[in-house]
Amino acid sequence: MKTKELMKPLFLLVLGLVCATSQLRAEDGEEGWSLSVGVDAVSGYWWQGMKLADASLQPSVSFDYARGEVGLSMGAWASKSVSGDQYDELDLMVEATWRRFTFSVIDYYDFSQSFAPYNEGHSLDVGLSYTFSESLPLTLSAHALVLGNRYGDDVPTYVELSYPFSIWELDFNAVAGAVPMKSNYYDTSGINFVNLGLSAGHEFEVGSFVFPLTVQYNYNPEAGEHFFGAGIGCYFSVGL
Repeated sequence: MKTKELMKPLFLLVLGLVCATSQLRAEDGEEGWSLSVGVDAVSGYWWQGMKLADASLQPSVSFDYARGEVGLSMGAWASKSVSGDQYDELDLMVEATWRRFTFSVIDYYDFSQSFAPYNEGHSLDVGLSYTFSESLPLTLSAHALVLGNRYGDDVPTYVELSYPFSIWELDFNAVAGAVPMKSNYYDTSGINFVNLGLSAGHEFEVGSFVFPLTVQYNYNPEAGEHFFGAGIGCYFSVGL
């Protein structure tokens, strides 16, 4: 089947539902449909060991379903550079959760490129993650770009371990991300760590609104690049 024919149904499904990239979890017995709308203002956009832009606005809208250990999330997320002359992005995503496994398909689009399937600024990512347990919430995830411009790589792949934990009123998340092979896309000469980081955050609730505050530090050992970032968000969600 041709690439265009393969991706058209997925694209129409995601675009028609107008959903978000937020990960779905069935918690505290909450089941059914939910809708969430939000926006983050960040000092910089860091992704998988690469700084893509300086100060940016990142809106999202989510439409999720949860029932027991099964979940479905479909969505749209965007990043718009405040300066207007840097990287701008639109992502469409479908994500399914079963117990501790999560499978995702993400369509990445660079605003500066024409929206054609799949060209220099348009790519498709397939991901799988596994969370070990509630008592040990260590998550192992892997993402691969299977379509689009891969800079000469067969399939650019990124693998990450993340571990969330709390101290007092702050929520932390430690990450260690690596590229398991030589990659032109990630500019690595072999198996290398490209993303070591720690973030801290706290959420404030005002009525039905949630305001998350975050700070983060990331380091790419392969490129010798450091990143310090901060952000504030505003989210509103409602059950359907």
